[in-house]
Amino acid sequence: MIRRLEFALAIDTHRSFGRAARALGVSQPSLTRALQVLEGELGARLFERGKTECAPTEFGRIVLYRARRMLSELSETRREIALLQGLQIGEFRIGAGMFATQVWMGKAIGQLCAAHPRLLVRSVEYFWSQLPNALMAAEIDIAVGEVSDLPQEFRDRHRTIAAAAR
Repeated sequence: MIRRLEFALAIDTHRSFGRAARALGVSQPSLTRALQVLEGELGARLFERGKTECAPTEFGRIVLYRARRMLSELSETRREIALLQGLQIGEFRIGAGMFATQVWMGKAIGQLCAAHPRLLVRSVEYFWSQLPNALMAAEIDIAVGEVSDLPQEFRDRHRTIAAAAR
């Protein structure tokens, strides 16, 4: 079903079965059959087909919205599994305040990259007050910064694993 949802998203993006098939590297009949199977599984027509373009039906808009969220979650799940399997490959996003970025991050990221050369490490600078929101929104995987003023809901969902002495 995942592949069929990806096909539906491509049709929506390209607004054409032919253009979507070319972008996906599949034949148009294969794409059409896959969409028909998906529509059969869901019991609803997902696209109105015109002479040159197609557009999602009301049902299609719902399915496409959910498909984007599902595929995003699946991608994030795969990334988290790769991270848990030893940081061997994938992307690791570190958020830090300006001071931490200037003082500690360069050396720490260098050591991390040396230990895990296939890992893509991204450092993102935030105001320290924005770090909890960035973590909750899954924009970053770890935050380096002031933790004394964390909102209560953040403390319930995440655990502080290290804190610097003042």
